[in-house]
Amino acid sequence: MSVTDEIMRENSLREVMIYLSNEQWTEILPELGTKVHRIVKRVTGNIDPYNQLKEKYNYMALEFYPKLKFIVEDSEDPLLAAVKIAIAGFWRKIRIFL
Repeated sequence: MSVTDEIMRENSLREVMIYLSNEQWTEILPELGTKVHRIVKRVTGNIDPYNQLKEKYNYMALEFYPKLKFIVEDSEDPLLAAVKIAIAGFWRKIRIFL
C-alpha cells in the first residue's frame, strides 16, 4: 500500500525480511511492527502508507454520521448512547482486521 513502484516495493520487502530474520522473536510484536513500518517509510519515502485506506474508511464513517447524531441526540442519555456507538464502531473495526 505504501508504493506502486515494483522495484521500491521489492527493496522495502527485502529490507524488512533482513531485519526480521536477524531480530529476536521474543520482542513484543507491536515493537516489531513499528520497526517494520519505519523501514517501509524510510525506503519508500511514504510517511503515511495507510493514508488512502484511512481516507476511504473516514468517508464511509461520515455517511453514517447524520443517523448516529440523531440517535445520540434523541436518546435519554446522550453520553451513554455516544459511548455505545463508539464501542460498536471500535469492535467492528477490529473485526474487519481479524
